[in-house]
Amino acid sequence: MIDVRFDNLDAVRQAYDPAVVEKATFSAVKKLHSKAATRVSKSVRGTYNIKAGQLKVALKKRVRTQQGVPSGFLIYTGGRISLRQFAVGGAMPKKSNQPIRKGARGSRKGVRVRVVKSRGSYVVKGGFWGKGRVGKEDGIGQYQIFQRIGAARLPIRKLTGPSVAHMVRGKAGIDEINSMMAQDADKTLANELDHFLQRQIGIR
Repeated sequence: MIDVRFDNLDAVRQAYDPAVVEKATFSAVKKLHSKAATRVSKSVRGTYNIKAGQLKVALKKRVRTQQGVPSGFLIYTGGRISLRQFAVGGAMPKKSNQPIRKGARGSRKGVRVRVVKSRGSYVVKGGFWGKGRVGKEDGIGQYQIFQRIGAARLPIRKLTGPSVAHMVRGKAGIDEINSMMAQDADKTLANELDHFLQRQIGIR
């Protein structure tokens, strides 16, 4: 979880119009939210083969006020992501992610994925492309990566990679990003105070 808070808000309230401080504070939280989310996204995508949109879907922004001091939070939710999102060349079967594998039953098309960038791509053991039938993500016509359980044709299971929350906790450098947010918080608040004060006196 990424945390955004202000250290000198009591002193600011004594020096400025409380109504202006309230507007400036919430505006600053929104801007810091966006800045922190961008930093998390770049950090995670530098390690994992994942699209920015997938991170955005899992992100929940929250603002909470305790003892009159608003704090902003970035919370990443959701379960494990379908392995299709890590397929080489995109989440659809194509030549780049369907290597030909030879076995006792002849040649078959496999699945090539890349989860962690530093480890490169690999062929999923026993993996194959198919269309999901149930569930929100596995709707009819939605390609997924499956693997058979046992030697028989059925049953099969859909394969998944790590969750966004796991990727953020493990690779985003949360302590470093929180430190950056602490450094940026008061400066951002000062800029927003200046903006709203100028609007109040009709300059903007």
